[in-house]
Amino acid sequence: MRRPLLILALAAVCWGSVEVWGQEPFAEIGTEAPPTYLAEWYGPEPAQAKDGRAAIRVHLLVGSLQHKTMRAAIRELSDSIQAFRQSNIRGEIVCEESAENVLNFLGQQPRPLPYRLGRGSGERTFEAWRKAFHDPDPERLPGKLLKNREKICYAMLTLDGKVFWHGHPLSPDLDWALYRASTGTLDLKSARTLMRLDEAYSRYLTLARKEALSDELRALGRDLLADAADYDLFLTAFARKLIEDETLKEPDLELALEASLRGARAPRLVRNDFAWSVVADAYFFLDRYKEAYNALDRAMRCCADEQFKAHLEAQKKHYADWQAAEAKDAARAESKP
Repeated sequence: MRRPLLILALAAVCWGSVEVWGQEPFAEIGTEAPPTYLAEWYGPEPAQAKDGRAAIRVHLLVGSLQHKTMRAAIRELSDSIQAFRQSNIRGEIVCEESAENVLNFLGQQPRPLPYRLGRGSGERTFEAWRKAFHDPDPERLPGKLLKNREKICYAMLTLDGKVFWHGHPLSPDLDWALYRASTGTLDLKSARTLMRLDEAYSRYLTLARKEALSDELRALGRDLLADAADYDLFLTAFARKLIEDETLKEPDLELALEASLRGARAPRLVRNDFAWSVVADAYFFLDRYKEAYNALDRAMRCCADEQFKAHLEAQKKHYADWQAAEAKDAARAESKP
């Protein structure tokens, strides 16, 4: 029996029910972003770039404001914008919804949105994005993302109007792209590396959902770790995905542990406390309880956020509760004649 979800995280890294895929041809990286056609904007105009820095924009195109995966993508974008709010990053979301549905969505929000929300003008934006990003190769499973306007859930990151990343908004490398963009280190070479990681990540998950651990799957995982050596946020997110995704036939927990440790030990890590909490879960799922508690203590020592400290305390309680239940089951089994 698989353990209940233990990670209490800042933002979900899950794909939901919408198909995702990576991109092999990178000709669109560095080119002009596809246009957005709008019927109406809601929210303030994004601030202009300051001090000569590049204007960094995250654009999200969703078919609906109600679909669970699209709402998760919107929450993820909100969290990312908040995390990088001191930088020059601004967010724009375009939905293919009626004015009434947009206003209902805005009325449900507990606080002002950290991004600008727009209502699309018919199919023009969808067609422009599909033309720019559609990959005709059936092996890359474009699936529902760019075939159906009502089900589209796609994002792109632009610097001064040029595309530097695009893909599913819940991709684990989007935060890393945002971090590099905010620090001025996202160039064309690193952007193309991120796109290759996205392709490899999607290929790995597709195979892992179809079959148990095999030599091919293990080799794909090792290659992915090697390619992501300099991308600590990606490594942490990949480890977390391996731990918590119940659609995987047989999760490679040893791979998850190695990925999480590499991510947590990276010198440039943005959220070291979160990374060590993932390490803790990797140890715990491997029944290495002492090391799990040590990793969790390390996360708490480097945590400066009181809210996340509360999450870590709850994570520790989950561990204790699970061990107590495990001990009770073992005692009950021994007492049976």
